[in-house]
Amino acid sequence: MREIKFDLLMKNRHTGDFHHKKYHISELMMGVERLFDFENYVLEATRQYTGLKDKSGKEIFESDVIDSKYKLTVVYKNGSYWCVGLKDKSERDLYAFLKMRDYAGCPVEIIGNISENKELLEDV
Repeated sequence: MREIKFDLLMKNRHTGDFHHKKYHISELMMGVERLFDFENYVLEATRQYTGLKDKSGKEIFESDVIDSKYKLTVVYKNGSYWCVGLKDKSERDLYAFLKMRDYAGCPVEIIGNISENKELLEDV
């Protein structure tokens, strides 16, 4: 069974810097108000962990941009995770895509996320 956790992407109201905080579902059920500094930070995105990792062992979350010859973003759709081509908008099942890339000797790498690295969307 996969681990259910979330990455809360927060932006500092004063500096504009982004900060990540990862929480397991049990921690979030206590109430985000207890975990989150609303006075100094704005919640930019809540990203769920897919249960999968990239070639360096980094956890893949929703809205991550992965690179494997071309750029794709991770989305949750119809009850499962998909990767969508940023340029051609083609859709692939994330798990099957990662397994295929590993088998071909071309594992994927996380290069950012669409909330924090908007420039990745401009490069397509």
